[in-house]
Amino acid sequence: MTPLPDAINLATARLLDTVDSLADDKFAEPSLLPGWSIGHVVAHLALNAEGITQVLQGVAAGEVPPMYRSPEIRDQEIEELAGQDPDELRTRLSVGSTLLTEQISVIDPRDDDVEFPRAPGHGPMFRVGTMPLLRLREVEIHHADLGVGYTHREWPEETVVRLLDHASGAYAGTPFTAYATDLDRRWEFAGGGAAVEGVGSALAWWTTGRGPEGISADGELPRIEGR
Repeated sequence: MTPLPDAINLATARLLDTVDSLADDKFAEPSLLPGWSIGHVVAHLALNAEGITQVLQGVAAGEVPPMYRSPEIRDQEIEELAGQDPDELRTRLSVGSTLLTEQISVIDPRDDDVEFPRAPGHGPMFRVGTMPLLRLREVEIHHADLGVGYTHREWPEETVVRLLDHASGAYAGTPFTAYATDLDRRWEFAGGGAAVEGVGSALAWWTTGRGPEGISADGELPRIEGR
């Protein structure tokens, strides 16, 4: 399997190619995420890169900063950046992604278990060692969320496996077992239960809270939250 830093670089290159190819007026069009334009998704990806970079730089310096100052400031910054000139969005995404991949490449394994908050007093704690996978998920999932041609069907097989490994480990809802028909592989969610099946990328897409396109189940599909 491709090392995570390399997988992030490849996924980021695909994302930047897509964003760079968009006409300026596309940024104001709706994305696949309710209430967010394409510009909002690009802004979120840029600010997420900057936030993770800030955390990793802080930890390397012996500090433990949050990823965002507050949920409200995070949302406000996305709104503000989404409304900027498309060239500003492209630049922030490119520069932020480059700095992040450089920072990921020098994570000290001794810092893997250092925990930090998403925002002070809000949400779960994250570990430094999970940041590479978090960024890969953000890039691949939100690239598809742009709704401009790149879909879950383009995800590399090893990305699909990583997403389903993560989703099955983090899930705490109605138990089910997901069977990827193209990979001949199963994942147990919350201990396993009723069978849900489809191609691996469709299952991975659905387990992020997106639509259950091409997925079948024994009975009713579990409800999965996500954005």
